[in-house]
Amino acid sequence: MKFVEFVIKQVRKNSSFRAKLSRADNIDTAPIAYECLGNWCDILDKDEFLSYATIGAALARAKIKNNGTLSIAEAIDQSYVEAGSKHYSERAASKLRRLLACDSVEELCMILRNVLRQVETVNLDYESLLEDIKIFNYRKDVIKRKWAASFYKKGDSE
Repeated sequence: MKFVEFVIKQVRKNSSFRAKLSRADNIDTAPIAYECLGNWCDILDKDEFLSYATIGAALARAKIKNNGTLSIAEAIDQSYVEAGSKHYSERAASKLRRLLACDSVEELCMILRNVLRQVETVNLDYESLLEDIKIFNYRKDVIKRKWAASFYKKGDSE
């Protein structure tokens, strides 16, 4: 079973797990979530822990039933859809540019905390985002180009 699938199931049936995990992305309350994340990541590896804590906390807050299909860039775009618009909004583009400006997993996770709250109601693929975060420090240029292409492709095809 994958992490995202596991968390979705646990959040739905265990309110204690949900409460602990929802605090994982806050540096002051993260230790509460160690028991929830310890089987999934090396909590001594800061970047790995931040990756899982960020996604886990977002899943705990969103209380979704299934993992979605949208990339983070598409989810940002969807969260700012303006009625009748076929192009991305400037507010959505601004959020994406802030993600694309990140240089480390730590900075990315800090920015994602707020972005993930914004996109809770859209069909985000949390598993794919977790994989992107885990390799961000090693392949950040590829990840950034992937997100940008995913975001801007809608406007280019019009």
